[in-house]
Amino acid sequence: MLASHSGLLDQLPFNLERLPGGHHLHLNDESGAVLVADCFNRFFSVP
Repeated sequence: MLASHSGLLDQLPFNLERLPGGHHLHLNDESGAVLVADCFNRFFSVP
């Protein structure tokens, strides 16, 4: 899995943020839904 290769990830032109939940996020609670929304909303924001 790519996430286990921090050396490769350090070379990418963006920041890696580790969120609670391990390899997946849960949508069945408010905090998990907010984390998922935050991940997707950054792609729709205007710089």
